[in-house]
Amino acid sequence: MIKDGKFINLEVEYGLATRYKLFFKDSLLLLPYSLAKLSKTFNSKHIKDMFPHDFVNKDNLNYVGIVPDIKFFKNITESQYNAYKSKFDNNWSLKSEAIKYCELDCKALFEAISKFAEKNFNLFKVNTSTTPTLPSVTMKTYRTGFILEGIKFAKIGSKMFDDIHKASFGGHVDMYSFITLF
Repeated sequence: MIKDGKFINLEVEYGLATRYKLFFKDSLLLLPYSLAKLSKTFNSKHIKDMFPHDFVNKDNLNYVGIVPDIKFFKNITESQYNAYKSKFDNNWSLKSEAIKYCELDCKALFEAISKFAEKNFNLFKVNTSTTPTLPSVTMKTYRTGFILEGIKFAKIGSKMFDDIHKASFGGHVDMYSFITLF
């Protein structure tokens, strides 16, 4: 599903004798934080590691040698770089480190999403796997747990709905402070 030009989720079915269904979702729509922050927030045993993204190019995919220079890493200190570098004895492999990095990212993301889903289900009895975004989780939680039995909502006409919708969604929310110079 694509909404407003953004990927929401993709459903893939395969198999002949036994049918399988895979769901691919944009995790940033459910948990809009960096993987490093998610790992810390959910006390994951899989912590995001560092990787020299700026080092990778089509000509060095099979590189084996010394750890790339600190300039190829982002947002790390020299002590973090030296600690990372000390793990290797001039035998750093781009291919094997890239694979480890991707596997660790997948495990860390899975752990964070699983813990979020478990906590949300235990607190509110809402299955987050049926909702693609954090706002939809919030709305489902509200509808299933906080609307009192017997409460009815008024139906509104399309003109009133349009006015409410315009007031509630989007628009310019910048604040300006004007200074007059004499």
